[in-house]
Amino acid sequence: MPFGRVQPPGLVYTIDLSKVPADMADRRTMTLPFAGSAAYEKTVIEWGDGDSDVVNANSSSWPSHEYASDAGNVFKVIVRSAAGHFPTVRLKAAASDNIGYPVELACVSFDHYYGWMGGYSGTVTLYAAYRVCSNLKYLHPRLFAPNNYSMGYFLKGATALEMPLESFCFDFVPQCNSFLLFFQGCTGLTGAIPSGLFDSCTAVTSFSQTFQGCTGLTGAIPSGLFDSCTAVTSFNQTFYQCANISGAIPSGFFDNNTENTSFYGVFAYCANLEGTIPATFADGHTKLATIRYCFYNCAKLTGSPYAFWGANGQVDSTKFPALATAAASDSRSIESAYSGCASAMRAQVPAAFGGSMSV
Repeated sequence: MPFGRVQPPGLVYTIDLSKVPADMADRRTMTLPFAGSAAYEKTVIEWGDGDSDVVNANSSSWPSHEYASDAGNVFKVIVRSAAGHFPTVRLKAAASDNIGYPVELACVSFDHYYGWMGGYSGTVTLYAAYRVCSNLKYLHPRLFAPNNYSMGYFLKGATALEMPLESFCFDFVPQCNSFLLFFQGCTGLTGAIPSGLFDSCTAVTSFSQTFQGCTGLTGAIPSGLFDSCTAVTSFNQTFYQCANISGAIPSGFFDNNTENTSFYGVFAYCANLEGTIPATFADGHTKLATIRYCFYNCAKLTGSPYAFWGANGQVDSTKFPALATAAASDSRSIESAYSGCASAMRAQVPAAFGGSMSV
């Protein structure tokens, strides 16, 4: 072997070239899906078609490989490094960023990235790593390293993903500060949200749109899901359009999240949520500035609404000073919070909040 012994793989992913449009230039030339400049000293790349490259010098250019037209379409790429020089994995971070292109179209399985095990140095950020991987069906659910500090947009747009949510593990990312749009649009993500999923994520500040549009999720939301995440400032559309989540919102669900500023559409279009709204739903959320569409079209909720208002039908400025200030300058901050809910509930809600109650 090039360096005396076989190194454990640091990166393994599978590509299917049939997923790349036939009219795309260089459609059979694949570049390693790394971003930023990094050394490739003592690196072995097995391209999956019998060819391999050895890089034994520092380089800021990404190794690439052209697959023969008669070699087939599906290949497993394995990258090993004796020096442990693995930069951030990012298939495509923006429309103008062609790093790894067209790998983001061809990648169907991200089997593992053990940057933090076996002597590898790991990643710094996984922000936007896979957000255009429309053909990705699988990724290793425990690939997250201790120094992954931002994972926003991680699987945004991975509509082909076919995995149960319970397989994901975030126990090793205590420094992660954002799950913004993490699973947004992952309609193939299935099963119930597991209890304790975010227990180790104490630095997170945003769960905005984390599960937005995840229509494959089922079952009840577990109690205490965000209890450890006391630094969160936004639950903007966290469960928006999670139409098949059922059961009641757990008692005390947001009690530990008093830094929160946004409940914009947090449960909008969760048509199968049922039961009563917790009595302490937003207690202590003095920084809350918007509840627009908070329970929009949650038609199965029953019982009494959570009252963001006082006897005059306006925002209770004592409990919610930031919301009162926001509503005074822009009424949309409280607009339609209860629109589309059952008529019996809306009858207890002032019109300004999407209800039919006269005050």
